[in-house]
Amino acid sequence: MATIVSAQSGNFSSTSTWTGGVVPGDGDRFDVSSGHTVTIDTGISVPTNGYVDSYVYGILQSQASQNTTLRMNGQLFIKGGGTLHLRAGATFQVNGSATERHGIFHENETDASVIMEGSDGMPSTTLSVAEAEGSTSLAVASGTNFAAGEWIAVYDNTTTAGATNDHTYQHEDEGFWIHDVSGNTIYFRIFGGPNDVTITRVSSTYLFVSNAKVFREGQTIIFGTGSNRNIRTISEVNYNRNRLTLDSAVTGTVDGETVYLTGTEKYHTNGSKVRKVATTVTTASASSSNTLTVANANMFTAGDDIWIEHRGEADGTTDYVGWYDYSSSYADRYKHTISSVSSNTITLTAATDYTVVEGALVTRLTRDVVCETLDTGGADHAHFYSEHTSSDYSRKLILKDVYFKRWGSTGNSNNVYSCVTVRGYFSTDSLPVTLTETVPARGREPWIEGVALHHYPNNNHRRDWGGLWLYDARYAKPRACITMNGDEGFSVHYEPGCSIANCIGVANREWSFRLEGSTEWYECAYLYSSRSRYGIRDLRIYEHGLGMHDIICDAHQYGVMTYNGNAGLGIYRSRFTALRYGMLSENSGSGLVYSYVKTLSGLVNADDETGTPQAGNYYNSRFYRSQGDAPFFSVEHNYEIDAMTMYGYNWEAKWDNSEKAWRFFRRYDNSDSPAMMERIYIPANTTVRVSAEVKLAPGFSGTYPYLGAMDLISGTGENRIGNSGGADSSQWAGKRYTTQFSAAAASAYEEEQITITSKPYPRNYMIAVFSDNSNATEGFWIRPVRINIDTPYRISPFNLVNNQNQFSPIPTQVRQSFTQQKKRLGGRLI
Repeated sequence: MATIVSAQSGNFSSTSTWTGGVVPGDGDRFDVSSGHTVTIDTGISVPTNGYVDSYVYGILQSQASQNTTLRMNGQLFIKGGGTLHLRAGATFQVNGSATERHGIFHENETDASVIMEGSDGMPSTTLSVAEAEGSTSLAVASGTNFAAGEWIAVYDNTTTAGATNDHTYQHEDEGFWIHDVSGNTIYFRIFGGPNDVTITRVSSTYLFVSNAKVFREGQTIIFGTGSNRNIRTISEVNYNRNRLTLDSAVTGTVDGETVYLTGTEKYHTNGSKVRKVATTVTTASASSSNTLTVANANMFTAGDDIWIEHRGEADGTTDYVGWYDYSSSYADRYKHTISSVSSNTITLTAATDYTVVEGALVTRLTRDVVCETLDTGGADHAHFYSEHTSSDYSRKLILKDVYFKRWGSTGNSNNVYSCVTVRGYFSTDSLPVTLTETVPARGREPWIEGVALHHYPNNNHRRDWGGLWLYDARYAKPRACITMNGDEGFSVHYEPGCSIANCIGVANREWSFRLEGSTEWYECAYLYSSRSRYGIRDLRIYEHGLGMHDIICDAHQYGVMTYNGNAGLGIYRSRFTALRYGMLSENSGSGLVYSYVKTLSGLVNADDETGTPQAGNYYNSRFYRSQGDAPFFSVEHNYEIDAMTMYGYNWEAKWDNSEKAWRFFRRYDNSDSPAMMERIYIPANTTVRVSAEVKLAPGFSGTYPYLGAMDLISGTGENRIGNSGGADSSQWAGKRYTTQFSAAAASAYEEEQITITSKPYPRNYMIAVFSDNSNATEGFWIRPVRINIDTPYRISPFNLVNNQNQFSPIPTQVRQSFTQQKKRLGGRLI
């Protein structure tokens, strides 16, 4: 091995470029000196194994508009003042085992720059005028390559912003489904829904629909296409009659049409990019077929790698399995290669082996800048790592339309070398090279657009946080990117402004989108997750930012996992479908608002009132082994204004307006003790009386439920300290109370009561209605539990602290018996 140092600027393959007139060969190290520009040219004799650890202090760039290859058998270090500049046609190859580090290392040194700029991997155009919030169409330079049903992203990729900007331009991102295209005007619908309400009748300004509960006054809707297209604002909703009153009369023939929400919610700068994220399949294709027809096949060509969505339940009502299953039969199942394209029909090199339904998404993975491992069998391992720095924003980072192919590694001791990790501060202004592509000059933001990240589909290439990891990457925001087969798909981690917009996560072992610890202005929105174990992980312990909204998660074990945060109803206008185990909440107190949730239809489910497959965390809302943690909430459930559902451990409950009670369903394939519960602090020398009313579901044939009360000390059993006085003999002995409902609850509400006796010490109690056997899957109704104390708190504000009621609208009140009523004295209740 020799170390070859550049002597002057020139082509990599030229002897005059290198000291001593020797071109670097197989196994050599090369250094690009400061002040020199070395061009990776077509004349390079690609080494068999590759160059070992090499260093860039000047500029290492690929030849413009040429297909070039740089092969490494080590790391390429981008040092302070150095620049790696890869342009269209460039391939960066890695040859090397998991026991060593291979790939690109972006140092945390001043003015170290990595600039990879491929051309757009999917069709794009630009806005021809600025669009204000509330716009119901997009005027574009060309609507030629766009079609109804496709997913588009809109974002500002031109505006210059300095180092002290307020990041306004960073947050103009929106995502839409194309509703209709008329010339150079794109009409669209809201990304997150609703999308299943149809028109039953029209009468002037009255629009009668199949379900008016999903709409609100003031919303703007779109229905019909072409000459029948209507865009109207709802001025009034009659929920009883399923009638919408509109701001003007309906025109054309629209009976049976679907009604969607429309309208931009952000300002969009003139010239902003409108980029297609994915097209859609227009005709269903069988699993044995190797052809599919899409809405628009522009840019798809022979040899391209593409993702074809495997929609949940496409192959059966319990079909949800993805790569996280670890089965080799699913390895790389969702990546396909194009054999040929004719008009809008795509022929693949092999059949999909799964049903592709109408409306399934399709997008290109192939890009004209490629970072790949050499061995297609998985022997090679590679990573991209921008090292952390927080000293200044002098480092430049642009990752635009790069295909990281067969990427990833678990052989190193640190997770940051696992795949594509971006850390620290970056900017895109005052660049050391001239760009070919359009990228905004921003003083405090890297530019990440159109990245396609394909892990080699093997656990030996994946590890925690693997994927596209924004690890303390201030103001980083991937746009129109896709990740596949990683441990995670996209991760954002503990730094202001980390965001994700208009991205796709597919077949990841854990989460498609992992949002943890971000602060200030951040946003996780317009996202699509398919066939991973979890759709999204939400851990917000600092600030809410612009939140999480317009997210679609399909075919997962769990749609959402919330953890160690208290974001409240922090996920808005999103859809979660084909879920095996529902929602997972750990120590969180979070939930959805104006969103849609659907478990696998082939299992027992709450929609059919047959039970629930909901699982959840073992220590969340389980009687005996819990602290009474809050469940996962869904308010305005399935978009309906009067609906609410909660998800706990092995249970799901929805509010029944007609019964004025919770309709409780328990998990059908696991017993334990799922419980709807309250938690209350009981002061010393205070008696508490608890009563609950339960009515069994029709056809109930299982073990009857219980009313229970338990000192939290008694989670694993009473008197675990072995006091001779037994349970409740001291503050640390604990006590359990249970009473079981009976057959009387089959025909009417049955009331059960528990009296928690006074003790000369304070206690923390969990009070619940619970079921201890999976044979009770049909469930029951629970009216609001009543919890009364016999002695008022010494200070009234304590009611605010102690009223931890999650399911009962009646707060804790002072009562001397179960039957005592309040007396009215003058105008007050006493």
